[in-house]
Amino acid sequence: MRLTILIAAMALLGASGASAQQNRMAVVDPLGGSWRPVRLGAVAVPAAAEARLFFNGGAEYSTQAGCGNFGGFYSVDGARLHVRQRDPVRTGKCRDQAAARLETILAGFIAQASTYTLLPDGTLRIVARDGRTGTFIRPLPAIAALDGHWMVERIGGDPAPPARRARLHFREEWVSAAADCNTFGARVRPAGAGFTISDGAATEMGCDPERLAFDARLFAAVARARRYLALPGGRMRLEGGGEPVVLRRSYSG
Repeated sequence: MRLTILIAAMALLGASGASAQQNRMAVVDPLGGSWRPVRLGAVAVPAAAEARLFFNGGAEYSTQAGCGNFGGFYSVDGARLHVRQRDPVRTGKCRDQAAARLETILAGFIAQASTYTLLPDGTLRIVARDGRTGTFIRPLPAIAALDGHWMVERIGGDPAPPARRARLHFREEWVSAAADCNTFGARVRPAGAGFTISDGAATEMGCDPERLAFDARLFAAVARARRYLALPGGRMRLEGGGEPVVLRRSYSG
């Protein structure tokens, strides 16, 4: 079994309030989802660094800033944030020294987290055990109208077989597609009234020919999409250089 590296960012959940899925998650875990660090103690974090802090389901967290992914476990108790670091920080594959330094600072800061506050403007403030304060904001989705989870209803003129469980997930600057065999991920950027999808990659699982053919058709249609059109009932149609794809909202992921 060969695996092509999937370009994706773990469990990014998009901007605050972007979907009912996120709203339900916030009730269970007020920190759940993706955060962009703005300041870590005396260090201002450039937006271009693409640094992220992820809280996943009230159990695991991870950090990234261009070198790797590091994390551990967390829980909240009132304003207390309990963190147990799992991964040692080794920055051997950084694009430059600045990324390595930021990776180390971010991972080290979260490992020291002690308390948190969610401010009225949506900012997350974390105080470390050594007294440093970090501020974080929710990253905005590249295409707000598409942000969240979708089920695929149709590809071209054909309904998507329910057994394939074809689905898309737009979050920040990424889109992922999955059926019941392989997965696909790519970067999404706004472009005029539409968007571009680039740097795509897919897994290569050894499934039966029928499922492989469906995967290839779905992934090609998503990769060639360049605009979206809102349809009745909250559905969306992706259009562009390939087959159109009709989507409906999914709140189960």
